Amino acid sequence: MPTIAINDTYKLCPWAKFIYFCDADFWERERDKPEFAGHKGRKVTLSVEVQGKDPSALLLENLGPDYSDAECKALFDRPGAINNYGNSGAQAIQLARHLGASVILLAGFDMRDVDGRTHWSKDCLGAEQSARFYNGGGVESRDPKRYETKFAPRFPKLADALRADGITVINLTRFDREGKPWTALRCFPLASL
Repeated sequence: MPTIAINDTYKLCPWAKFIYFCDADFWERERDKPEFAGHKGRKVTLSVEVQGKDPSALLLENLGPDYSDAECKALFDRPGAINNYGNSGAQAIQLARHLGASVILLAGFDMRDVDGRTHWSKDCLGAEQSARFYNGGGVESRDPKRYETKFAPRFPKLADALRADGITVINLTRFDREGKPWTALRCFPLASL
């Protein structure tokens, strides 16, 4: 089963067949780092800014953030095109579908802030991107519940379309001592990480 590493996760997955990122800022920050430049995984992005600068990166067609049930299903018949859903995780799931996956295992899809952090890597959002993205960039506020209130609710339509297409997606997560799942993303079956 091929692994798709999203953003900084490529640092944990030297075996990954693909590195997926949607932001040009990520590529700008990582492109000259030996572990990124030398990584054998195919780089895949939605960023048109990267297209002319890195001919080795595969550019997917961005169908935009708005999606209907019909569009969710239709995208499966349009190779190289994905809905952006506003986050790289949903985009990478669609990439896995385009690559022919019948089972997709998610790891690290917690969709919540933990101790003020949204990603395992402190570098996932570089200082410049964080400042623009969260401090007056007009994109979104630094609401600590934004993953639970903004990103996680975007997944159910994708989950329904994947199920209708016969694709199994399992969200691997941790569970607390009371058996409560760590993840806020509940539209896929859960399993212990």
